[in-house]
Amino acid sequence: MSFAFYKTFHLASIFALFMSFGLIVLACTFATTVGRYKKFAFALHGTSWLLVFASAFGLVEMMGLGENFPAWAHAKTGIWFLLGASAFLIKFRPKWVLFHISLTWALGLAAIWFVVYKPVF
Repeated sequence: MSFAFYKTFHLASIFALFMSFGLIVLACTFATTVGRYKKFAFALHGTSWLLVFASAFGLVEMMGLGENFPAWAHAKTGIWFLLGASAFLIKFRPKWVLFHISLTWALGLAAIWFVVYKPVF
């Protein structure tokens, strides 16, 4: 598979992941009206999270960084693990919705920063 395929697949998976965060926030905050979509939202979250990882490691191999996994990629992997866990924080603390949305966006921006600037540490 080509680099363009992995990159497109990765971006589409990230889009689906952040869309699932929106659905989870809606389903957990307005449980009476859209609570029936909670199962779908969490299924979309888990599936897209796994697809983000699969496509990311495909990209890493295509870039030739498989054996020398850089520090920025470790940091980005940690961010994605935090994003995976944050869905359950939303489920258990739906009243903190503004905090959850801010945390999700901050982690997403940090992941983008790491991949664009590739800091060395």
